[in-house]
Amino acid sequence: MLSKDRTTTFSGWKTSQWEWRKLIQHSPETMHFAVAFSRLDADGNKLAMFESFRILTKKNGRWGQQARSSFAGIADGGSY
Repeated sequence: MLSKDRTTTFSGWKTSQWEWRKLIQHSPETMHFAVAFSRLDADGNKLAMFESFRILTKKNGRWGQQARSSFAGIADGGSY
């Protein structure tokens, strides 16, 4: 069972990892991704998993994250 405290931080959270990433739509300057990522403790145990939406854009020849939407840190439980 995944566990966390009820604050916006995870007890023992050390690192994060991607579970999956799916390109939803794209153009030459924009990419929309549905993703899922996990929070892990120092031993690699999964504390929680969250789905998210990310928008990447190319500006001045460089790619960067323009926006994201996620309930990580505020949702009770794991992935929806």
